[in-house]
Amino acid sequence: MTGIQSGVLAFVLWGLVPLFWKQLNGHNPWELVAHRAAWSFPLLLGVVLSQRRGQEFLRALRNPKLWGTTLLLTANWLLYIWLTINGRFVEASLGYFIVPLLNTLLGVAFLGEQLRPLQKVSIALAGVALLFPLLGDLRVFPWAALLIAGLWSFYGFVRKGVGVEGTVALAAETAVAFPFALGFLLVRHAALGSPREALLLIGTGPVTVAPLLLFGHAVPRVPLSTLGLLQYLGPTITFICGQLIAPEPIPWHRAALLGTVWLAIIVYIFDSIKNRPTR
Repeated sequence: MTGIQSGVLAFVLWGLVPLFWKQLNGHNPWELVAHRAAWSFPLLLGVVLSQRRGQEFLRALRNPKLWGTTLLLTANWLLYIWLTINGRFVEASLGYFIVPLLNTLLGVAFLGEQLRPLQKVSIALAGVALLFPLLGDLRVFPWAALLIAGLWSFYGFVRKGVGVEGTVALAAETAVAFPFALGFLLVRHAALGSPREALLLIGTGPVTVAPLLLFGHAVPRVPLSTLGLLQYLGPTITFICGQLIAPEPIPWHRAALLGTVWLAIIVYIFDSIKNRPTR
């Protein structure tokens, strides 16, 4: 499989993941996060050991920053699962549409990066987009989408400072979460239920790990600028799935919000293509 194929498939799977969580809407989100950590850890550990990176994994476990990234990651998982099992696909997708813009702001605020003119336009448009819900019903202000974007952006920002490769880092993070997840499931006497439910709950591990491995295969083989454009595939697919399977009402202020955010993204993508390094 080529790098670009792996990258596309990874983002397609991430876009379809909410449909998987929707099948588990009878479960408590905390329980689903615990299952996700509990079933992901052995798979990731197996991958790390098969790559003979056990020592790297043990070093990562001793890095205190990974405890912070574990908290950010599990909080992001919890909120995202809560949104999707409740059929709020629009907010779930909106959060990840905002992430690249928020990443740019973090770079300016903490790394002293300079914005190009079109980047300033895209950030300004995103800011204007958030004013529309204020003109409508504050009860539908996309707090959850903003929180998802914030958690994921800060997670990525802190993770960069850890200096550990993605698969090893996630293996270490799930290792940190594993005893807490297992303890939570034991205290709650959580059962796997019917064969279908058992398959779905155990499947939270592969659903988490598979896109990550595909993405890891793509990273060294695909230009970073191309991956930056591919990342919009995921939330786009999530949004489309939500509207096809469980259509949500979109009042004018939410439509204006989405339209303006998409315009901001188009400007951002145009700037990225325009400033893509030439070989």
